[in-house]
Amino acid sequence: MVWIVKIAYMFIGFVLGNEEMYKRFQEWCYTLVFKPTIPNDSGGIKGNCDAELVLQATSDFYENRFDNAILVSSDGDFACLVKFLIKKNRFGFLLSPRERAKNVRLY
Repeated sequence: MVWIVKIAYMFIGFVLGNEEMYKRFQEWCYTLVFKPTIPNDSGGIKGNCDAELVLQATSDFYENRFDNAILVSSDGDFACLVKFLIKKNRFGFLLSPRERAKNVRLY
């Protein structure tokens, strides 16, 4: 099966100094959706993009902007979105970029 990607969103926390990386993603046809970052407990940063992804996917569904959604995430917070897309017969598949999440059921 061949999947044709019409829109590739990347929801990402904006970090000053990463502008060249963001520019490359845009050159590779990603639509970047930035979120301000906040410090996390371990000294790193967190972007908190979950709500934006769910809202964008739901909006795009109702505007009929895609046939099937492909999610790339290791975050189980999107289970409600996956269930919604399955119910509406618009769920393609889920890819996890993290090794530890490969055997975790995310939906």
